[in-house]
Amino acid sequence: MSEVGYRVIAVKSSNAHRTELFGYGVYVGDLRIPTGTVTCLGKLEPGEPNFRNPCIILDSGAIVWGTQCWWSTREEWERKIDPTRPNETVDPPENPVLCDHDLLCAVAYLPGNRDRWRARIREMAAVVS
Repeated sequence: MSEVGYRVIAVKSSNAHRTELFGYGVYVGDLRIPTGTVTCLGKLEPGEPNFRNPCIILDSGAIVWGTQCWWSTREEWERKIDPTRPNETVDPPENPVLCDHDLLCAVAYLPGNRDRWRARIREMAAVVS
């Protein structure tokens, strides 16, 4: 597991011939998945438990959940994968917007903001949990 604020890569699929990437981004913590998100178990409907899952904010601004991809730190991924294997960047799934608190947390971890907000976000997350 990565620490909150780490740079990560989100991968849709990978085989011996190629890798489909959602892209690079920042792991912002295990947040509650919003209603309407399509998970590995299907679409999360109103009234169903919205469990916590790793949330990744891609450099593009898109949100990807751990249940929708494989992910790891950039360094781990680049050590494990053959650098000559072709990579293709694909569009991430369309996900519902995060609630205001979670969106604030996510924006705080975008490059350039991480160090400034790290302690404050942890405090806020402890209050909400």
